[in-house]
Amino acid sequence: LRTRAGRVEVAEAPLPERQIRMRLLAGTARARVVAWGEHLSKSYGERSILSDASFKLRQGDRVALMGANGTGKTTLMRLLSGETFPDPPASEQAAPPTLQFAGGVTVASLDQIWHGLTPGEGLRAQFERRFGNRTNGLLGRAGFTEADWPKTPEQLSGGERARAGLALVSALRADVLLLDEPTNHLDVEALQALEGAVQAYAGAVVIVTHDRRFAREVATRLWVIEDRELREVAGWGAREYGDPARSLEGDPPPPPPPPTPRQRLGRLETRLGEVRRDLDALPGSLSGREEGRLRAQAHALQQELYALYAEVHAAPQWDEQVREPPLTVRAQRLGDWAGGGGGGMFWAAHDESCPHLAWDGRTLRFSGPVEAWYGAALLGGALRVLFERWNVGRAQLGEAGPVLTRRQYFERTGTVRPAGPPGWSPLPAAAPLLRSSG
Repeated sequence: LRTRAGRVEVAEAPLPERQIRMRLLAGTARARVVAWGEHLSKSYGERSILSDASFKLRQGDRVALMGANGTGKTTLMRLLSGETFPDPPASEQAAPPTLQFAGGVTVASLDQIWHGLTPGEGLRAQFERRFGNRTNGLLGRAGFTEADWPKTPEQLSGGERARAGLALVSALRADVLLLDEPTNHLDVEALQALEGAVQAYAGAVVIVTHDRRFAREVATRLWVIEDRELREVAGWGAREYGDPARSLEGDPPPPPPPPTPRQRLGRLETRLGEVRRDLDALPGSLSGREEGRLRAQAHALQQELYALYAEVHAAPQWDEQVREPPLTVRAQRLGDWAGGGGGGMFWAAHDESCPHLAWDGRTLRFSGPVEAWYGAALLGGALRVLFERWNVGRAQLGEAGPVLTRRQYFERTGTVRPAGPPGWSPLPAAAPLLRSSG
């Protein structure tokens, strides 16, 4: 045996392959809920892909988005990344779509084909354009050598493109990562490196994948799209569904919607007036530097106002529109709502010359005599806007009429259980206002 062993050629041990190192750096946002969406729908022509989807995405969530091909997973990812936009509401009564990210949250996405790379541009060139002197380290950790640097994405294999895309997002320090099929074409070594990187990532990540083993290893939540609906599966192998938009203990309330151009217009006009009053102070009360600074502020505010005037007056002159058969009722906010002194105006869309309803922040009044059917419809639309859209707490119906609170309104519309006797109706509350208006 020793003689035979001496005749066997012993091959040299293979050199250890260079290990791929991968890490995903999170951003600096500290919001508990980083993104949320409501009433998201998307169609392509006559084909509906997604219908009335809602979700909440929290810091630290690792979501696996799974489902059969063609069910809408990539469409949802494109909505989240801003590549496309949700469809407008199908009717005037339907709620508008909402898709928002918390303040300061940054998003990075990897598409399924190019993985975030720019076609036609060399690998090192596009990394150097974004990351400067960090380029060599990023490409080296992803397993690329100097021979790979001039290659364009078209010249890379599917696995190389995936590794390069992951190296790209690893240096962006995003708070939300959107990865569409990142495991396609990855070998075992790269797949294990990606698992570890996702598990250590401190931000929120949504991953589209068909690899169930990978999803089990990294995901803390499982979303599926079935029958055009976005659902959250209670657990692996379960058939119980939860609401992807459900609230959990500790969730902060969503921030208020951004001010409309008309609201910003009022605030800017107030600010410009204050600056001009300071400029008109007694001669000698301002130094040359203070006067120059105030004039610069006034000029900047005036330019911003010009742009807002163009935006506001080119847009429809109302803030809300509701259908209250047989009328379509439009509403416009007036005054400073932020300061608690705002009012409003309500009128019929089909003919603005008809009598309207004025709201001074406390009392609703008709501008003139109205017929009962018209007054009831206009009042119903105004109350819907005040209590359902503008969250007003109470409203007095006419100068000497009754006061209707928000809870009473929802009791009378059947939204909450009424506290009054059976058969209580909202009509008596409208009667004094209609009588006082003739």
